[in-house]
Amino acid sequence: MKKSTVRFMVCAVASAIAVAGYGITVCAGGDVINEEEISITSALDQYIAAHQGELTPDGGAQDVPVSGDSAAQAPGETAGDTTTEAATEAPMSTAQYPEFEGKALANVSGNLNIRAAAGEDAERIGKLPAGAVATVISTENGWTQIKSGSVTGYVKTDYLVFGDEAGAYAEKNLPKMAVIETTTLKVREKKSTDSACVTMVPGGEEYAILEQFDEWTEIEIDDATTGFVSNEYIDVTYSLATAVSIDEEFDEEEEDSQQDNAGGDSDKKDSNKKDDSKKDNNKKDDSKKDSDKKDNKKDDSKKDSDSSNKKTSGTRSDIVNYALQFVGNPYVYGGSSLTKGTDCSGFTMSVYKHFGYSLPHNSSAQAGCGKKVSVSDVQPGDLLFYGNGKGISHVALYIGNGQVVHASSRKTGIKISKYNYKTPKCAVSILD
Repeated sequence: MKKSTVRFMVCAVASAIAVAGYGITVCAGGDVINEEEISITSALDQYIAAHQGELTPDGGAQDVPVSGDSAAQAPGETAGDTTTEAATEAPMSTAQYPEFEGKALANVSGNLNIRAAAGEDAERIGKLPAGAVATVISTENGWTQIKSGSVTGYVKTDYLVFGDEAGAYAEKNLPKMAVIETTTLKVREKKSTDSACVTMVPGGEEYAILEQFDEWTEIEIDDATTGFVSNEYIDVTYSLATAVSIDEEFDEEEEDSQQDNAGGDSDKKDSNKKDDSKKDNNKKDDSKKDSDKKDNKKDDSKKDSDSSNKKTSGTRSDIVNYALQFVGNPYVYGGSSLTKGTDCSGFTMSVYKHFGYSLPHNSSAQAGCGKKVSVSDVQPGDLLFYGNGKGISHVALYIGNGQVVHASSRKTGIKISKYNYKTPKCAVSILD
């Protein structure tokens, strides 16, 4: 707005005052000429100069953002600076699967070797399982440098899929997971808010998706519990494995060997039954053996007792670290192999067996072992128990920081969850 326009408006007001009898004289041009009012005019001039552009023709304040050349200049800007806020914003992604930008998946049937350098002769430092995810660092001459899990190295580019292609691969081949997007969410027995609440699940926790519907999704809480959650409060993602280092691979093979040897000893005993029977035919030797057995019965009994109660020096931290080695390995109902497959009680039983503790292969029975502790007082290495109704149907090992490790289900295998991934019923300390 021009200064003269505002000045005319002020003079018009002064004219009205004069007409009302206040004795102010106004010239035909609208300027104030009464010398007594010169100071007022000067003050108005100063006000107009200070607020130029802030007044509208009707004297009101501007309430619409100004654009173009008439826009108010921000502190520190130069007159020629026409940069707008929109120009500084990052362009919106047009990817169909934006979550896979900068990522790659292993498109193999088994495992993809990870090497220390770009070349088939380079040292193998790990493996990338089929469908496992990796962050792409660089790609050159047929090799891609990746980071996945604890491994950073090189893999053949031909065996990877990237970006949207990786997303399409995941959509077709990988299990889907529901991520809880609210603080606490009720899991319903049926697809209705009027249905009974099966359990409560915490925000941020992931659960395997069994089936998706328009408004509800059926999820698997663990091997004993399923239910429905509202689609409004979940985000759908994929179950993505990561790389396995050489050290982790070695630990798996060592555990396999130990369990195979344990099974081999059992087979060896069975194969010697015929030899034992042959020895029984020798009456003289049998009589001597029977005598020896009677003489040594007390000592043998004591040795058996000592063996069954033998504990190693493993600390709570040792037990937790040992259990965590097997995260990602499969769930098998009735199994107890930490590498080839185990169920929930088989997992805790086998972990504690490694440290010399004997537990039954049943979650309800394990809840009766050791010493009862409050759920709020659990320590790393303690067992937490879950169930439906009054019964116990699942067990997990507390690892600290509000988390447990457990053989969860066929879809998720051995995994880490929040301790309250569903409401725990009780806790037990096996350690002295």
